[in-house]
Amino acid sequence: MTWRERAAGRLPVLVAGLYCVITTVVPVGWSPGAPALARWLTWLSLLSVPLGFQAPSARLALLLGVGGVIGGAAGTFAAALWAERTIEATPLGVLGFFALSLAWGALSSPAAQHGALHGVRTEWLTPRHSVPPWQVLATSALVLGLPLLLLPPLALEENGAATFALVAALGLILLLLPRVAELSTRFWLRRL
Repeated sequence: MTWRERAAGRLPVLVAGLYCVITTVVPVGWSPGAPALARWLTWLSLLSVPLGFQAPSARLALLLGVGGVIGGAAGTFAAALWAERTIEATPLGVLGFFALSLAWGALSSPAAQHGALHGVRTEWLTPRHSVPPWQVLATSALVLGLPLLLLPPLALEENGAATFALVAALGLILLLLPRVAELSTRFWLRRL
């Protein structure tokens, strides 16, 4: 895969990443009186987006994105809260993190890995075995239920704590979602 093809596939991640970091993390980390640690972690979060865009492998890009962007954002918010600073995050900025997770998910889909969007044949999409409907429903309930972890942070009164809890919940969802899918797939393959 050439750099141009890789860049075209990762463009939504770059746009969503820059949007969420610039609208949510930068105002907190670079605000007057922000602690030095928050400033450094803001730089880490901001620079991880273009570095992930240019990474040679999809796994490295995902690691830079999750570790750099989410880790840097959570660290920036934690450092600001530790220094008793107020965090004012715009609702559309927080939704940028959700858009970023959707863009990462699109990159890890089988269609993106096999090049289905580039005119490659897609026989691999036809199922080889059928899975019982109850297993599909159970896995769907788990996968679709994970975003419910975003609801408890919305009940918090203080904006800074709510933003930190929302980013932490999103990070937890991003860690749990592949594990749930992997365990379900292993369970299905063992029973087929």
